[in-house]
Amino acid sequence: MLPLSLAELADITGGRLTGGADPAALAMAPLAFDSRTVEPGALFACLKGEHTDGHDHAAAAVEAGAVAALAARPLRARADR
Repeated sequence: MLPLSLAELADITGGRLTGGADPAALAMAPLAFDSRTVEPGALFACLKGEHTDGHDHAAAAVEAGAVAALAARPLRARADR
């Protein structure tokens, strides 16, 4: 993945940064669609599938090293925190 800042990614996607995201943070690893395969520096794309919703796995992706989650709706805080 070409390194892009979160500010650039928000601009490209027409999105907005929330949750205290650092606009200067760089996404430098491959885009991840599965929270189990996230590499440090990845951007996690929250996709709703037939059996699971990636939005439910965004926190796990960030814990695994994703710099941010690209989400279509607001994300819930983890209950175990």
